[in-house]
Amino acid sequence: KGQKGGRRWVLAFFLGIIGAGAMAPVHAVFLLIPSMIGLIWLTYDSSCLREAFNAGWFFGLGHFALGLYWVANAFFVQSDRFGWMAPFAVFALAGLLAFFPAMSVVASRVLGRRSSGVGRVLVFSAMWVFFEWVRSWIFTGFPWNLIGSVWTFSDAMIQFAAFSGVYGLSLMSIMVAAMPAI
Repeated sequence: KGQKGGRRWVLAFFLGIIGAGAMAPVHAVFLLIPSMIGLIWLTYDSSCLREAFNAGWFFGLGHFALGLYWVANAFFVQSDRFGWMAPFAVFALAGLLAFFPAMSVVASRVLGRRSSGVGRVLVFSAMWVFFEWVRSWIFTGFPWNLIGSVWTFSDAMIQFAAFSGVYGLSLMSIMVAAMPAI
C-alpha cells in the first residue's frame, strides 16, 4: 500500500508471478491469497484509472509470463533457428493477455468506488471473472489460465464446476482468496 510509480509496477508484476504459482504444475493454491489481496489493495489504492490500469497490466504480465511459459517449447523444436524467439513470444503473448486483468482492475475501481470491504471484493471478483469470460471468446478466444483451473488436482473441488462451470469456480476462488483484503 502506498507504493508509487516503478515500485508499484514491480510489486504488481511479482504479485502476478505469485498468483501463477497456483496454476499447474505447482498447484500451490494458497498463493492466490497474497496475490489477490495485493491486487485489490493496488486497485483501490490507485490515485487514478491509469494507475489502476498499470497495476492490473503488470500483474497480468507477470501472471501470464509465468503461467504460459510452456508456449516457449514450440520454439525449441528447431532451437538453432527459432530458439531466440522464445522469450519474445512468451512476453508478447503475456503483454497482450495482460490487458484483460488491467481492464478488470479498471472496471472494479469504477464500479466499486462507492463500496467498501465485502462489496469491493465482490465487485473485483465479478469483474475478474467477466473479463476471463471475455478473454475466452473474443478474437477466437484464449481460455487458458482461468483461475478456476487451479483446482484441477482436486476431485472434491472440481465437483462444484459441474454446476457452475469453470467461471463459477473462478468466482468462488477469487472471492475466498480476496476476502482477507477487507
